Amino acid sequence: MDTGTPQDLSTVLTNGESNSASGQTTFNKVRIDENRYKIALKCLDYQDKTLLTNSISGSIALQLRLLNSLGYKCVPIHYDEFIKIQVPNDRIKYIQRKIKEAVSPSSTPNQQSNNLSSTSRNDADW
Repeated sequence: MDTGTPQDLSTVLTNGESNSASGQTTFNKVRIDENRYKIALKCLDYQDKTLLTNSISGSIALQLRLLNSLGYKCVPIHYDEFIKIQVPNDRIKYIQRKIKEAVSPSSTPNQQSNNLSSTSRNDADW
């Protein structure tokens, strides 16, 4: 096997303990739910936002919509919010909270696209 190629998740989890009652697999003390999500973290710097309204630029909004249409849960991380957090553990909690918000059952695809469009440029403002 080539060491540079990533392994399939099922191959990595072959040594895990399966608990069919809860529908979860435990591997190295990490539970992986059978309802898995593909998550796309997008770190947004100042170049990715518009100057006047501080909303997501059109190309970034398109990237997020395309990832959303491919089945990814998009998690935009705004650099200006992230850099204000000084403690590394708080930064980790911030990212975990953003991921949980994106993956929560109340976050439907329509709601997620509304969240993305609300942060993107509104043509009515121009």
